[in-house]
Amino acid sequence: MQKNSPIQLSKSTFCLLGHTNIGVIENNDELILIDSGLNSEDAAQIDEVLKNSFNKKIGTIINTHSNADHAGGNNYFSNKYNCKIFATKKEAAFLENPYLESALMWGAHPFDKIRTKYFECEKSTATNLANENSEIKLNNELTIEFISLPGHFIDMIGVLVTDQNTKTVFLGDSIFGAQMISKYNICYMINVTDFKNTLDKISNIKSDFYIPSHSTIVTSQEELKRLSIMNKNEIEKIQNFLLELCKSQMQNDDILAKVFETYHIRTTPSQLVLIGSTIKNHLTDLYINNKIEMICNDGRMYWKTK
Repeated sequence: MQKNSPIQLSKSTFCLLGHTNIGVIENNDELILIDSGLNSEDAAQIDEVLKNSFNKKIGTIINTHSNADHAGGNNYFSNKYNCKIFATKKEAAFLENPYLESALMWGAHPFDKIRTKYFECEKSTATNLANENSEIKLNNELTIEFISLPGHFIDMIGVLVTDQNTKTVFLGDSIFGAQMISKYNICYMINVTDFKNTLDKISNIKSDFYIPSHSTIVTSQEELKRLSIMNKNEIEKIQNFLLELCKSQMQNDDILAKVFETYHIRTTPSQLVLIGSTIKNHLTDLYINNKIEMICNDGRMYWKTK
């Protein structure tokens, strides 16, 4: 839940820090939000904070991606303010059909214990498509640009705000903060190859402020590059662990059990699905890079380090 006051970054650009950081842009008598919180309860708290700080209606939401902690508040704001919602075409499909995310994670029709508010956000409809490199000019001093940042999720975007001479880029989950890496070790990503490429891409963006969704505000490009290296090192650490495990061929479930044991992860249905999906994506990345081979035998799938 968001209870902090917005931090002003430039004339019209603010950040509301919380479990998921929310971007706020003043645009005449309306506000533009970058992401909307976890659910209607979360959105109501955000709404109250913004009302106390600005007393303006929400005119637009831009979703970096469709995960529940970023788009779960869409429904609340849409019903209250009839606001526009921007999302990329693929992410818009998940907003309209939240079932797709838990089905994707499970790989089949999902059962009730994974169909939670964290996997399935409240349904909403994107009214506008956020196309890569498209720009919205709000006035002579304020523009918004969409930047493709895939990896964590299918078609995620970042949002670059140029406000007079100050640039702020909202990065979604394209990079994870040191505290989150330390707490979780294995952060979710749907495509490890894209995630690594996106880390390189954002490291080359020149901006005054960088806002990861789950981290503190980053105030220099050098600081962002150091954080990018930390993310890459964590990926390498996980993959080296998998390569060591698979020196003797191992099947998926045995690999996952060793991951849970080594990283001291509590075994729950949601964690098994979330971490299981992430480990499969690491195995895919290792396979693509010719470091591991996949063997099918006796009705089982095995992985073996080359």
